Amino acid sequence: MNIEVRGGPKPLWVNEFACYLPDGEMAFSYSKHPELPKPTWLRVPEGSQLREPAGSSKNPERPIFESRSMRGDAESIVAFYQDCMDCGGLNRIENTAVDRALKKIRVSRIEPGFYAESSEYYFILDIFQHKETVFWTVEYGQKLPPSFRSKKEPKYLLYGGEENGRVILRKPDSGDEYWAPAEALTDSKPRFVLGAKREREREKEVPILWSLLPSWMQFELPPETMGTATFSPTRAHWAAGISCMKFEGSLHDKLEACLNHLDQQGFDGTGVEQPDRSYFLTCFEGGRHMGVDIKTEIGETGYISVVSTLDTPSVYLHYLAPGTGLSGKNL
Repeated sequence: MNIEVRGGPKPLWVNEFACYLPDGEMAFSYSKHPELPKPTWLRVPEGSQLREPAGSSKNPERPIFESRSMRGDAESIVAFYQDCMDCGGLNRIENTAVDRALKKIRVSRIEPGFYAESSEYYFILDIFQHKETVFWTVEYGQKLPPSFRSKKEPKYLLYGGEENGRVILRKPDSGDEYWAPAEALTDSKPRFVLGAKREREREKEVPILWSLLPSWMQFELPPETMGTATFSPTRAHWAAGISCMKFEGSLHDKLEACLNHLDQQGFDGTGVEQPDRSYFLTCFEGGRHMGVDIKTEIGETGYISVVSTLDTPSVYLHYLAPGTGLSGKNL
């Protein structure tokens, strides 16, 4: 990422990896931070399927997470991970939801799960039960000490002058001081920034009747429902989406209706019986933010996001397919 530098003799840009702390450590990179090993107390239920891998993370501000599913029930999953918490010495905190910034929020959870923590770790479990299949997402990480300083890159930096081949830079909100080699700063926007802008211009959205999409993406929407479509020549695919469609009723019932529709369309929620035509859930924020990833045997993908963190629950739909568009025509 390139960061804008303001207040200098002319508009400037600097790459985040060219910025350093006074002691020479990189200012906005955790590249030297050790990867978090999986805690010895954290196990997985036997027979469960890993639907989205946790991977590894050197960023201590970002939790490691993984999504799983299996035939079973939510109560047994809660009991399994409660045993893990007991083995690790983590204390369970009831009726607590955690937002994406890892802050405890006042709203209570609406789906099974819990938050737990110790002096060293935090752990989040969110679950959704659909018929005989249970989906869950776990997130975990190390507790950060009060002295921890974030390395999130700012929107811009302030120019503080040049001395001995180094340009002094300051973070506007905290006043923290950094430096960068003078030759690392450029007075023109980096090419990839301009390229991304040009690509966005080529990918202008156009209206599209949602009923033109495959039947499995309809979700009982009225035939006149409109979405937007874009075509990406660089990625050779086209996409359609609906953003923030508000609905009445509960998030749970809306999501159940979507999953029932996918079941009727021959999709496999377990990911075992028909892995090429399947779906899985990711669950966050006490069940108030749920996502469904869908894929077909011909390379199409879909995504449903149902969100109830605001006053009115909303659903977001996204469809992506290889090729140039419907019926082989550019959109």
